Amino acid sequence: PPRHSGGGPPAPRHNGVAVDDVTLPPWASGSADTFVRGMRAALESEYVSQRLHHWINLIYGVQQRGPAAQERCNLYHELMYDGSVDLAQLRVKNKPLAQQVEAFARNFGQLPPQLFAAGHPKRASILKMPVCIPLISMHPPAFSTAASRAVASLPPSRRARVLAGVVAWSQHLHGSPSRSRASAGLGAESGALS
Repeated sequence: PPRHSGGGPPAPRHNGVAVDDVTLPPWASGSADTFVRGMRAALESEYVSQRLHHWINLIYGVQQRGPAAQERCNLYHELMYDGSVDLAQLRVKNKPLAQQVEAFARNFGQLPPQLFAAGHPKRASILKMPVCIPLISMHPPAFSTAASRAVASLPPSRRARVLAGVVAWSQHLHGSPSRSRASAGLGAESGALS
């Protein structure tokens, strides 16, 4: 099973049981690979794709803070919000408190920056994507010329959706594994408490 790597002794839960190794669900049969494959299939499913904008609104969007967050019961400890503490200044003024804030972030996490001021649009169904998407993914040399110029002329948000569709169709047709966000050059910037 996956091992605890928190860098110190595991913290106890409220019931006194140590938070240590991950316990996999019975359907994974004790295999981390089976667990990852099952979770990946679920997360890449049409069902999740059609509801992903709700999660984006909660984590990165309009429901992360303020009245919309209160309506959705999406409230966190104030130290979890991006930009809530100027850690560099706190280190100068009060190093022990800065260390406590850093420990809080390591143990409980922090929210990413709020990226969207309006509701995120629902993703187009992969089942309703234009026929040209699979053709583009099957013919990369053709895509790399005329089509790439057309995609490059799109606004950034539309360009990202088109390219994500091409990648999804290519993976669907060829069964290739998806690239991580970091290897695709889409890695998140470090947070305020990093």
